[in-house]
Amino acid sequence: AARSIWAILGRLDLSRFLGEVKAVKGHAGRNRWEPRLLIALWIYAYSRGISSAREIERQLAYEPAMRWLTGLKIVNHHTLSDFRVE
Repeated sequence: AARSIWAILGRLDLSRFLGEVKAVKGHAGRNRWEPRLLIALWIYAYSRGISSAREIERQLAYEPAMRWLTGLKIVNHHTLSDFRVE
């Protein structure tokens, strides 16, 4: 299911989300998570009955499909929650 969600999102125009992602040269900070990835995580989580950012963060430690989506990286629950609110 995760790969299907990723493939479908790859065909959608997400420019509304991508336009807000900007790097500021000369300023410190971590790279921002790609919106396509965060959308995929939320859709996949909802498809499994998960609606909590904290639960997604917990599952990223061991759930194979979620780990595949993030490339084995953990997205913290604040990032997930803030993205959903935006």
